[in-house]
Amino acid sequence: MNALAAGLHRGWVLWIALESSLLMAVGATARAQESSAASVYGEQELEEILVTGSRITRPDFESASPIVTVSRENFVATGATSVEMVMNRMPQLVPDQTSTSNNPGLTGEARVQLRGLSPYRTLVLLDGRRIVPSSSEGTVDVNIIPTSLVESVEIVSGGASAVYGADAVAGVINFKLKEEFDGLQFDGSYARTERGDGDDYSVGLAAGTGFAAGKGSAYAYVGYTERSSITYDAREISRYPLG
Repeated sequence: MNALAAGLHRGWVLWIALESSLLMAVGATARAQESSAASVYGEQELEEILVTGSRITRPDFESASPIVTVSRENFVATGATSVEMVMNRMPQLVPDQTSTSNNPGLTGEARVQLRGLSPYRTLVLLDGRRIVPSSSEGTVDVNIIPTSLVESVEIVSGGASAVYGADAVAGVINFKLKEEFDGLQFDGSYARTERGDGDDYSVGLAAGTGFAAGKGSAYAYVGYTERSSITYDAREISRYPLG
């Protein structure tokens, strides 16, 4: 028994000594690495740590819910008189009631819808805030958004209902306006079809100025748009209704 106890005692001493040697080796290696890094990069004091979390900016199509951005240049290049003309060029949208709809019955209202899931399931925001609906169904007339003041448009084509509710099942379209506008801007456009009808013209005036030493900005816009209707009997393809 004494020999066995002595053997166990020597075993524990050997294990403790081996563990201490390993700890000393690891500590020496860590100190060597720190000394090497300090000599290469130099000692720098960390002044501030900013945790951005979910606000980390990701490029388009590289997030859990892909965000497509329509820039200001797209509106300028097309020369469109309304935002729905530009938006309906995007593959994520299916044209709903627009300026080219046949007997829409909406007194000129223009609506947008994502993935063909109806405008009732597409949430339209203005600078991240909900817009007052233009109908009892909760849809938004995007004609009230002037193209000259649009800075960009963000389109979320999926996964938005968890944040915004059932009216965002198809996705969210967020119109971002210019944060600052200083001066006067007049814009106008005119267009017609190749058959000499369907005249479409618009005029608008934007004015803005800064105040409080550049800490604030205020601007206003007034515009007028008129589109001449084209009746269904003006084209052979629609002159005789099917059925």
